Amino acid sequence: MDALPDLAASPRHDVCGPFSPASPWPRRLRVGASFLASLTGIILGMLAGFFKGKVDALISLIINIFYGVPDLLVALILVVLIGRGLFNIILAIALTGWLGMARLVRGQTLSIREREYVEAARTIGTPNLMILSRHILPNALGPIIVQATYLVPAAIIFEAFLSLLGLGIPPPSPSWGRMASEGYKALQIAPHIVLAPCAALSLTVLAFNWLGDGLRDAIDPRMRR
Repeated sequence: MDALPDLAASPRHDVCGPFSPASPWPRRLRVGASFLASLTGIILGMLAGFFKGKVDALISLIINIFYGVPDLLVALILVVLIGRGLFNIILAIALTGWLGMARLVRGQTLSIREREYVEAARTIGTPNLMILSRHILPNALGPIIVQATYLVPAAIIFEAFLSLLGLGIPPPSPSWGRMASEGYKALQIAPHIVLAPCAALSLTVLAFNWLGDGLRDAIDPRMRR
């Protein structure tokens, strides 16, 4: 019973806290992890699809190895090894979130590199870096934006999982995972302390997924059902 007043009075249990301008940690984590994962996936995916051969085989092998291990387990091990902290958590989440982006960009690059304007650019001796930046990337940007949108809810879930285990954003920054973990002590007498952050987490993830679906349909109407 004594835990209930402490939890209710704590500013860390403001369910809207992760979106508050006064709480930069959650916002930086979501943006930083999504950006780093997208950047890593774009670079490796373009290299694999454009150069093919041994480069493609090596990057595809790395992707398959990472896919063989649960993402949450990889993030957990990395945080345990390198410690807590904003950059460390961003790095752990990004290193498990770039796989889907890399596969998407690789497929897009394999398709675009066979088009006539790319072949013409290669014929006249255009440097590979210029071809990638001026011809490949701009034409693959639509699917990349959609995939990057899906990385945001993934980062939110990963952070909540780490915070649930006490390895996420340190206090006093708000975290839905830590709210649920600390509220578990008062679950029987005040279940809303656990249900509120869980509901906020679920609704936020659902909203970002809907946003990604909307962008996908807007960019490619053929994907509509």
